Amino acid sequence: MKRLNIAALSIAYLTLTPALVLGQSGTGLKLPSTNRFFIQPGFADTAKSLTVGITWPWDQPSQWGVEGLVGYWEASIGYWNPKSDPAGLFTRNSTQLGITPVLRYYPYAQNQFFLEGAIGFNLITPVYRNGGKQFSTSFQFGDHIGLGLVFGSRAEHEITLRYQHFSNAGLKKPNPGEDFLQIRYSLHY
Repeated sequence: MKRLNIAALSIAYLTLTPALVLGQSGTGLKLPSTNRFFIQPGFADTAKSLTVGITWPWDQPSQWGVEGLVGYWEASIGYWNPKSDPAGLFTRNSTQLGITPVLRYYPYAQNQFFLEGAIGFNLITPVYRNGGKQFSTSFQFGDHIGLGLVFGSRAEHEITLRYQHFSNAGLKKPNPGEDFLQIRYSLHY
């Protein structure tokens, strides 16, 4: 039953979030009409990662009645490199593929600083193994929170400090999860 509830909530979130935002009308802040490319190193207690990807704004961003709230899609591919144990027997490099709907909030009218959060869907293959920590599934949710800054003469650059947690939400045991501190650089194109 727990698995069905999580799956149903996940599908509803992925399906309805853009529809709810697109269905609202609003004025004020809009994301740039261009897409973004990003590169993002990440650091965990016993692993490091490097992720690249693209983002694109939802077709008609609006504010859900909250000035400064917008959304975008993120597609990513990452490489996870766990720290080796002395014998090298209990670690495995993994590739992470992800798709994530992201909500971003600009608290100030000048649109320089922002906060964001998301819950996305990831495939990590082969199943992540790092010493005594081993995922039980390739499917993982990836949720993050971030604080960032937009800069440049055309607001073409972004830098974001993010905390991201990967977990299968208890769909199968063991479910140790992995937490990364990430620094993302994005360039509008």
